Amino acid sequence: MKRFLKWTGLTLAALVIVLLAAAVILPLVFDPNDHKDRIELQASAALGRTVQLEGPIGWSVFPWLAIDLNDVSVANASGFQQALFMRVSRASARVRVIPLLSGQIEIGTIALERPEVNLEVAGNGRNNWDSLGKSDEGEGDGGAVDRKLAVAGIRIDDGRINYSDRSSDIEATLSSLNLSTGAIEPGRPLEAGLDFDLALPGSAFNGRLSARATIRGLLSQTALSVALDRLELKGSAGDLPVTIELTQPAELDGAADAFRAAELTIESAGARLRTDVTARNLSGDMALSGRLEAPGFNARRWLAEALGVDPGSSDPAALTDFSLAADWTSQGDRATLTNLVATLDDSKLSGEISLSSVERLQGQFQFSIDRLDLDRYLPPEQAPAAGDEDLLAGLEFGNLTGQVSIEELVFSGLTASNLRVTVKSGPDGIDFEPITADFYGGKLESGFVVRPAAPQGSVKLTQDLSGVQAGPLFEDLAGRKVLTGLGNLSADISLDRPRAANPLASANGTVSYTFNDGQLFGINMFGIARKALALMGRT
Repeated sequence: MKRFLKWTGLTLAALVIVLLAAAVILPLVFDPNDHKDRIELQASAALGRTVQLEGPIGWSVFPWLAIDLNDVSVANASGFQQALFMRVSRASARVRVIPLLSGQIEIGTIALERPEVNLEVAGNGRNNWDSLGKSDEGEGDGGAVDRKLAVAGIRIDDGRINYSDRSSDIEATLSSLNLSTGAIEPGRPLEAGLDFDLALPGSAFNGRLSARATIRGLLSQTALSVALDRLELKGSAGDLPVTIELTQPAELDGAADAFRAAELTIESAGARLRTDVTARNLSGDMALSGRLEAPGFNARRWLAEALGVDPGSSDPAALTDFSLAADWTSQGDRATLTNLVATLDDSKLSGEISLSSVERLQGQFQFSIDRLDLDRYLPPEQAPAAGDEDLLAGLEFGNLTGQVSIEELVFSGLTASNLRVTVKSGPDGIDFEPITADFYGGKLESGFVVRPAAPQGSVKLTQDLSGVQAGPLFEDLAGRKVLTGLGNLSADISLDRPRAANPLASANGTVSYTFNDGQLFGINMFGIARKALALMGRT
């Protein structure tokens, strides 16, 4: 036994001496910089891309087998705009030597300083990352990683990711990116923290995102799952401030190919939206759904602070109480809003909208409003400004069909009930016809057609009023009893320049009316007749 211990001690001592000697001598007699070409060839073969080591290589042997690479670049795939797929200012990794003798791989923190990655999608949908690491022999068996592998962590400092998708015209930049993780071992949850600046040029959005997550199933054969403990995005879209925050933990379930967030909030200039988010079929045609709620907020204040818009309504109390709730879905270019309920001051709206194409604004809708007083939201009467005749030019109306019903509508002091409007829009313009309503004991049937690009008749109006009681109508118009009787009105008018200072100058069409059983009140007909006779006598 003593002899065994003696030889064991001598063996260990010899091993330590050898390791110490290697740590001192190898850096003196072996310089990896002399073998850069060979290292670049091996790395290029592994990645399937040209790898260049432009800076010096540093290394050490004991107690860590460590290597530092400086100014590393990886070439891009052919057919893409950028010359490089990635460039790293400094990359370092190290492996503990002693555990290697017992078959254990203990890797220290893998660090990347100022990496820059260019992710591209070409016009045909091909991307520049799928081909990484692929060779004629395939991509490996996909088996579990050796159970004895352990990584102390990964750290990325001041990284940058440039994303460009020419197939959908989307660009994004992630800068000042920092990532830090805890220990990475098979079967052990991984803690990770991430933050970066996000810029989306297409929407003029700039902000800072920070997140913390716990990852399970990494380096194992079990399905990957991610518990998102924290997520916050603060920024602005132009002058519009926006904060998006995960107020409850979210879960990505790799086995179910699904994601679930119990509550996500969006705040902007005093308005607050909240929704849950469920995502299914993440790896395929992803489907999203949730329930959106916007508690009451001051829409007038939001328009002023967020968009710098003054609604200029005649009633200063208008637009001060708005709320919204709806179920929503989204899949590809399709989206729906159902069970929609919204309130605006004293009005309540319900309905739904289904878009078969969000990009083309194509779909159907149906809305119902209990009561709407338009006079509260219109600005005080002003003379139209000259030179606005081209205001309608260039407007896009989408491809929508739908119906709007209003139980009671107030406009210019007049009241219509049971109003029904059918709306149809297309590339040429928008039609509001038929428009039907009960109007002061009679019936209203109307149509309103807008064709902005038409050289003539860009706006057309048809009107048919029948059996209207003049007494109540003129009381609402004049504020007093003026006349009674039954009236009928028909009109077919077109306007070539509806936004000109004098739109009637470009009007064409016909107007006809009849009036039966009428009586005038508060008008001195005898005095009017006497003055008329006196004028006639002077001629």
